[in-house]
Parts: sequence; C-alpha cells; structure tokens
Amino acid sequence: MNNKIQNDEITKLYENWLGVDSYIKFDEYLKEKPILSSLAVSTEVSSSVPTIESPVTTQVMPVIVSSNQAGPESMYSSLENLAIKVANCTDCKLCESRNKTAFGSGNTNRPKIMFIGEGPGIEEDRTGEPFVGPAGQLLFAAIEKGLLMKREDLYFANVIKCRPPEDRAPLAQELEACRKYIDAQINFIKPQLIVTLGAPAAKVICDIKEGITKVRGTWMEYKGIKVMPTIHPAYVLRNPPAKKDFWEDFKLVLKEVTK
Repeated sequence: MNNKIQNDEITKLYENWLGVDSYIKFDEYLKEKPILSSLAVSTEVSSSVPTIESPVTTQVMPVIVSSNQAGPESMYSSLENLAIKVANCTDCKLCESRNKTAFGSGNTNRPKIMFIGEGPGIEEDRTGEPFVGPAGQLLFAAIEKGLLMKREDLYFANVIKCRPPEDRAPLAQELEACRKYIDAQINFIKPQLIVTLGAPAAKVICDIKEGITKVRGTWMEYKGIKVMPTIHPAYVLRNPPAKKDFWEDFKLVLKEVTK
C-alpha cells in the first residue's frame, strides 16, 4: 500500500474519530509533519538511549550488578546498560531473524505516560525505534491532537524487542524471555501512568488471561502504577469501528492525567 493511500485512509479515520470542528484536520497535520513516509521515518521522538546495532554474533558486554538494589533493574547498572543487554540478547529464536532491536524512546525521567505495545514491525526492525510505522503514527496523532500532549514528553516501548517473522503475534516463550527487560525498563523509567496497547502487552503487564476486548477501558495496576489497557492502533487501522473504543479509553487517560 502506497503512502498516499495510507495517508488518505488515516485522514478519513482520524477526522471521523475526533471530528474537524475542534481539531485541525489530520491531512493538514500530515503536511506539517510527514510522519507516515516510509522513505523519511520520523525521528522527532527523542531518546537518551542510543540506537544499537544488534548482530547476533556481537559479544555481550559485562553487566554490573549492585547487591543493594531491588527489583528487575538491579540486574543492570543503568538504562543504557539494559539497552546494550537487549541488543545482544539471544534468549529466544527471534534474535536469529532480527535486524535491530527496538528498545524504547522518549522521556526517561518519570514521564506522565509510558505506552507499551506488542513488538517491532518492519519499520521498527529497520530503524531500531518503536512506533515508527503507520500504527505508531496514528498513535502519535491521537496523543498530540487528542490528549494534547507532546510525544517527546512521554515514553514508548514494546513488551518484546525483536520483530516476530511476518509480524505474527509473539509466542508465549518469546514474551516470557523478554519480560525481564520490560520490567526493568519500567523500573528505570518510573512512569506515572502506563497505557498498554493490544492483548500481548496487557497480558504481560497486567497478568490477565482475558482478551483485550473484555478488559480494555478498565483501570488496572502494575506495582503501584495505574494501567489502562486498550486496543492496539494497528487494530484500529484494520477495523475502523474500533476507533470508538480506542478513543473512549484515551478519554479516561486524559481525565486521569489532568486531575
């Protein structure tokens, strides 16, 4: 699908979703920030963690462990050290087909919201950045024009760091292999609020067995942090009627962060 078709479809979806009376038209927004171009992927989301090439043969750097630290982050000396560990990880077979790991990006200093998705897609695997494909750009538009927040003030990550073949859903063993990384990441970032996107993220973070449609829109908790599970923006693009549920969940998030 070419970028013009993607832009037109997402423009229509977004205008129907939030309306054009109180928000600028999404097509005008795209002209200002051509974030959907696969030839010029946005790099506006800042990150204090550098993108790291991740060939499987790279030697794992030593991990510094502090005995007086508690929690998953105690296995790593810093967020940067954790990113290096992730880039060199061979704990599941996804390392055999990945190009780059997509660790995370954004504000690492206690952001208001940490968005956690499922895993990297083709663009994320190419760039080493999360949420740079069409679904991620719809998410950014919803954040900036719906939540009225800047994406660079928030943090973005996935529960798995390597792209599954042909973008299939992560397997249980892959989620389990990566669980220690997202747990440590959350502990380092210390977000005020978490929004999970899609069923795999909700299952890992909220430890639920139900499907996402049954738990979305319900506040949950992760180690004292409030969590809002919602559907993945990729699902919204594939199923436009889901935009209503997605936006209802975002309104609950907006209400919480503006208390």
